[in-house]
Amino acid sequence: MLNIKKTPYLSRVNTYLYIMRMKNVVTKIWGFYVDGFKNMTIGKTLWLLILIKLFIIFCILRVFFFPNFLNTVTDDENQKDDYVSSQIINRIP
Repeated sequence: MLNIKKTPYLSRVNTYLYIMRMKNVVTKIWGFYVDGFKNMTIGKTLWLLILIKLFIIFCILRVFFFPNFLNTVTDDENQKDDYVSSQIINRIP
């Protein structure tokens, strides 16, 4: 049995090889998805609909249905903290 000590050089080489293997795996996964999206026909339309729905939900509806209530209470950060903590404490049954 040979007793081989790890040298910093071997450690650097192993680290470099590990990084290169990981880059290769990521590149293969990326290529798989890119190739899949290129060959889609109906899927592109469905993804477009999904993205439009997400935009409507997070950008448009948020403005109308979720106003920033704490800014109507006060502008000071400490008073906002006090207001939230008092509301939480007062709602405990």
